[in-house]
Amino acid sequence: MDAANLKLAEGLVSPSYVRQGGQSLAQRHNMVKSLLSQRKLPRDGWDDDTIELLLKDLALMDSSGFKGGVGMGEREARCASGLVRRRHYGMTHGMGRSGNITDEQPKAAGSTLACRLANLLVKDALSLAGLTGCKENCQHSPSITDPVAKDAPSLSGKRSLLAQR
Repeated sequence: MDAANLKLAEGLVSPSYVRQGGQSLAQRHNMVKSLLSQRKLPRDGWDDDTIELLLKDLALMDSSGFKGGVGMGEREARCASGLVRRRHYGMTHGMGRSGNITDEQPKAAGSTLACRLANLLVKDALSLAGLTGCKENCQHSPSITDPVAKDAPSLSGKRSLLAQR
C-alpha cells in the first residue's frame, strides 16, 4: 500500500493503527530498497514474508503478471493451475532471448531483475567466502546462476560428464 491508500484506509480503521501498519510496510520496502541499492547480501537475513513480497512484486513486473493481459509470446506463461502459479510465486515468464539466457527480457523486467540480483548475491557470497576474482557489482559480467526448467539440469549434467570424458 502506498501513502495515498494508507490515508484512505484511515477512513475505515483508526489512524494510529493504520500508521503502525504503514510502518511495518515501510520497513519491508526499505529492506528491498537497500538490497537494490547495495546489491549485496543483507547483513541480517530476511523473514519469509519479506522474501515473498519481493518475489510477488518481481512477478507482477513481468507481462504475464499484468492485470487483464493475455500473453501471446512463446515465453509468456499461461497457467491453468493456481497451485502451479503459486508454487513459483507467479514467476512464470520464460527466460532466454535469441539463445542468450543472460540478455534482458523485454516483457519480463521482474524475471530479468531476479536473475541479475541472484548473480550479484551469489558473487557477494563467494567474495565473503574468500573467492577472489569476482567482479563486484557488475550486472553484465558472465552469469553464475542461470534459470533452469524442464530438462536443463540433466542436460547440463550430461554435458559436464561428456566434457570430462
